[in-house]
Amino acid sequence: MGLKVIIDQVLSHTSIAHPWFTESRADKTNPKADWYVWADPKPNGAPPNDWPSVFGGSAWTWDARRRQYYLHNFLDLQPDLNFHNAEVQDAVLDVLRFWLERGVDGFRLDTVNYFTHDKQLRENPAKPWPKDDLPSNPYEMQIHTYSKSRPENVEFLKRVRKLTDEYAGRTLVGEVGDSDFAIELMGEYTSGGDKLHMAYSFDMLSPDFSVAHFRRTIEGFWKGAKGGWPMWSMSNHDVIRHVTRWADYEAAPDQIAKLAITMLCAFEGTLCLYQGEEIGLTETDLDYSELTDLLAFGSGRRIRGAMAAARRWYGMKLRRRASPLASLGYRSSPRRLRAQSQFKRRRQALFYPTTAQF
Repeated sequence: MGLKVIIDQVLSHTSIAHPWFTESRADKTNPKADWYVWADPKPNGAPPNDWPSVFGGSAWTWDARRRQYYLHNFLDLQPDLNFHNAEVQDAVLDVLRFWLERGVDGFRLDTVNYFTHDKQLRENPAKPWPKDDLPSNPYEMQIHTYSKSRPENVEFLKRVRKLTDEYAGRTLVGEVGDSDFAIELMGEYTSGGDKLHMAYSFDMLSPDFSVAHFRRTIEGFWKGAKGGWPMWSMSNHDVIRHVTRWADYEAAPDQIAKLAITMLCAFEGTLCLYQGEEIGLTETDLDYSELTDLLAFGSGRRIRGAMAAARRWYGMKLRRRASPLASLGYRSSPRRLRAQSQFKRRRQALFYPTTAQF
């Protein structure tokens, strides 16, 4: 059939259960002590700077063993590797070589602009927001000048491309996560023929469904990324499927699905289809007991996700049921408590496999 297979690689961080982190957190003198981003607290015990986590709260977590903070741009269970350390870069490249030797056709690199950070740990500037219209996530209240998208990132991507070019017919796709400079970063990371082959951003994953938005996004790339190459995507696992996300613009979901795929196929660049998009799949709510997403479990928001496929393929209706005790003021029903207990066991098995109890 001529199919090619590329695999997802999340290189910016590991699990806290990874042997590298276990060794790194043991003390400040072990061989991997500098493999992660460690920093001393401020004199008052506060984190070293104001960098936030994408998933809420500080991007720094205190570790009592080293008596230092470690950086995590995402969950505290996902400590960031220190890409300023050449040994870390070499180790990560060895992982990629492992898969290339086994014949994969390339990689989709997650959060490709998060690899390096500012060595001086300077604080990010604030992003102006009207007080009566603040974002739901405080992460959006900063311009992330120092916590990601650093110049050193480009040099590491060149090393990745050099490795990939040792194997014929391989390709590199990068996910650029930035709400302010995504198009510029896409251009920087794909131009010159020595970094990524293509990159995509979240610009077309937004709620905006207008001619002006699509024109601005596409023209902005070709103006600012001469010699670069984009990948356009309208849905993925991080956002609500576009057939549902843009439902207010059309009377029927099928109309949105047909219009969107026609547009996507017409855009200059490489198109990316999210599973289920080929049949116009819409979103659905999940039952609370189905949760495995760590962020969603703790956020209290309505849950949407890839399990929406069940609605179209199996005719299932997955909904979060109201607690019978809610009217009495209780925040957790017995059903919810059971789900929380199950979730804790899943989390323990995932991140602490040697101590999990079932």
